[in-house]
Amino acid sequence: MKSKKVFSLVVACVLLISCKSYSSEDTVEKLSFSPAINPSSSFIELENGNPLFVEYSGDDFIPTSIFVYSIDNLGVSLDDIVFDISTMKKISEYSFMKKDSIYVSIIPFSLDVKDKVYRLEVIFQNSQSQWINLSVRDAGYESEIIELDEKLTGVRTNSSSLRWEQSKKLSDLLYRYNPLQMFSYKNFTFPINSDDLRISSSFALSRKFVYNTGKTAESTHFGIDYAGSGQPEILATSTGQCVMAEDRIVTGKTIVIEHFPGLYSLYYHLSELFVSEGELVKAGDIIGKMGSTGLSTGDHLHFEIRYKGFSLNPARFYSKEALLRHNNLLN
Repeated sequence: MKSKKVFSLVVACVLLISCKSYSSEDTVEKLSFSPAINPSSSFIELENGNPLFVEYSGDDFIPTSIFVYSIDNLGVSLDDIVFDISTMKKISEYSFMKKDSIYVSIIPFSLDVKDKVYRLEVIFQNSQSQWINLSVRDAGYESEIIELDEKLTGVRTNSSSLRWEQSKKLSDLLYRYNPLQMFSYKNFTFPINSDDLRISSSFALSRKFVYNTGKTAESTHFGIDYAGSGQPEILATSTGQCVMAEDRIVTGKTIVIEHFPGLYSLYYHLSELFVSEGELVKAGDIIGKMGSTGLSTGDHLHFEIRYKGFSLNPARFYSKEALLRHNNLLN
C-alpha cells in the first residue's frame, strides 16, 4: 500500500539520572528513561503513538508504580508551566515488572494525545517518590488514499458474524495482561529476512478507503507495512509465546506473539504460517512468509506493536543492530 511519505524515526538515547537514596549509606540508585530528558528544558520529549520506557536498577529501594498526572498547559510554554499539585489530574497508573534484575515500566501514549504536558511520579516501596516532567507532541503523521476493487471492497465492508467474532477475539486478546509472560520488552530484531524491502505504508497514517461503489470510509493505520518481492521469511521480532495463528477475514493469515505482560507483536497478510498457538519462539525464528491475504493490494507484512491495547510505533522497539542494518527503512 503506497503512502505519501516514509515515516521518519529519530533514535533516542538513554540518559541515566540520579535518584536520591534515603539509606544511611547514601547509596545512589539509578532511573533510566528512553527517550531521555532534554537538558535544555528538563523535560522528556515524546511523540504521540510512542512508548516511554522506565528502568530502575538496584534493590535498596524498589519501585512499585508510576502515577501519570495531566497538566493544563493551554497557551503556556514549557518553561513557564507551574506544577501545582492542586491543579494536576491523575489519569493513569502503571506498575513495575522485574526482568533480569531490572525493574521495568512501559507507559504508552496514544495517537489521540497531542501537545500535552504530564508529570510522572515514580513511587518506591519505602514511600519515597521522584517527579519527572513529560511533554507529548503531535508527530504530524501523514495521510493516504487507497482505492479498492470489488473484491477488496467486499472484504473491507464484510459485516458477517464471523468477522465480528474475529474482531472481538483479537481485541480481547490484546487487552489481556499475563504477569507470567516475562520474555522481552525492547531491543527487537527486524521481522523480515530480506534487504530488498520498502515501506509501503507508514505508522499512524490517516487512511481514506475509496470503494468500487464510490463510497468512502476512514481509519488509522496502526502498524508499518513493509513490501517486498519473493515472499521472504517472516521472523519473530523477539522471544515470546504465540497466542494467535489463524486465517482472518481482514488481516488474512495472522500471527500474534506476546513478549511481556500486555506487550504483543502482530504479523498480518502472511501467505504461510509456520508457528502454532501456544508455541514458544525465540527472536529470529521463522514464523511465516510474506503474502497478500485478507485486505491487501500486494505482497507485504503489516507489522504492529500493541501494549495494553495501545498501538505503538514499532520502530521504537528495534535494537541498534536492526537500526543500523535497515537504516533506509527506519530513519
